[in-house]
Amino acid sequence: MCSSSDKKGKSSADNYKVGILMPVDAFTPVVDGFKAGMAEKGYVEGKNVTYVYEGIIGDSSVSVLAEHTQPFIDEKVDVILAGGTPAALACQQAAGDIPTIFVLVTDPVGAGLVADWGAPGGHLTGLSDAKSEPKRLEYLSLLAPDVKRVYVPYTRTTRRASSRSNGRRMSPSRLTWNW
Repeated sequence: MCSSSDKKGKSSADNYKVGILMPVDAFTPVVDGFKAGMAEKGYVEGKNVTYVYEGIIGDSSVSVLAEHTQPFIDEKVDVILAGGTPAALACQQAAGDIPTIFVLVTDPVGAGLVADWGAPGGHLTGLSDAKSEPKRLEYLSLLAPDVKRVYVPYTRTTRRASSRSNGRRMSPSRLTWNW
């Protein structure tokens, strides 16, 4: 399990509490996969792990998400799973020093969540999807070799879109991009 559990001196027989903060429906598979992975490692809900999870929040604003971290503080969770940059920022701002694992954050260094890719420091760490677009296109070209053009809709004003659009130069050369 994660770091704060060790500080509290919990043994493997103890019940861990995991806070989950997910802003939108797109993160439902993340929650399901996380719980399944925890179960595979022997952390069974209701037996030795409790999830503090209100469900999908339905709002991606950092201020609203920050309000939803209060139950994590009240319940004294051991770790938080945060989906996306806004949720990770909300935990960073409002959840004190509770260790937080973020997922689907494109640029954790640029967002100020971690100090460095290799040594995050602080109490946040996680997974980035920053380099995934070129790999996805590589797989697409293997699975559908006749595809010549790929349309990728995005919102130009987000950091994620800007970061992802840079990946188009690393794609298979035979593909034409429509942005």
